Amino acid sequence: MKKNRYLFLLVAFLLVGLLAAGCGGAKETPQAAGGDTIKIGFLGAKTGGHAHYGIETLKGMQMAVEDINSAGGVNGKKLEIIEGDHGSNSSEAANVTQKLITQKVSAIVGDPTTGITKVAAQICQPAKVVLLSAGAVGPGVVEIGDYIYRDTLLDAVAARQ
Repeated sequence: MKKNRYLFLLVAFLLVGLLAAGCGGAKETPQAAGGDTIKIGFLGAKTGGHAHYGIETLKGMQMAVEDINSAGGVNGKKLEIIEGDHGSNSSEAANVTQKLITQKVSAIVGDPTTGITKVAAQICQPAKVVLLSAGAVGPGVVEIGDYIYRDTLLDAVAARQ
């Protein structure tokens, strides 16, 4: 089970890393321009009621970044995690998301809850920063825009009544 989660996070990170590096794009986003590193934001709860989700997601990200960087990075650039703790609070999630964007992250691996993901997505989409939710299963997430992704099925599909 742990190995499957680790492999999934590694694949998700590779996808986000490739998107962040601007592979195949004619224009480079300001976040992806220059530097020796690609900054990937972590938006999750390290404190508060959902801290266990955030801490485990961050551990998976750290393992994936370590593996990717030891293999040469993405297009020769190392990945760097910029951490943001929203403490399981929606309004703090908005503040943390905005702060991550001002720190020039190329992408954000976000919260596993639908509500906080929707808050972050409303900020990421106009800023053209990729947001990948590590588990938002409710409707109306990816419909926010073409920079918003999730790595799981909707509850309505995965657990039909």
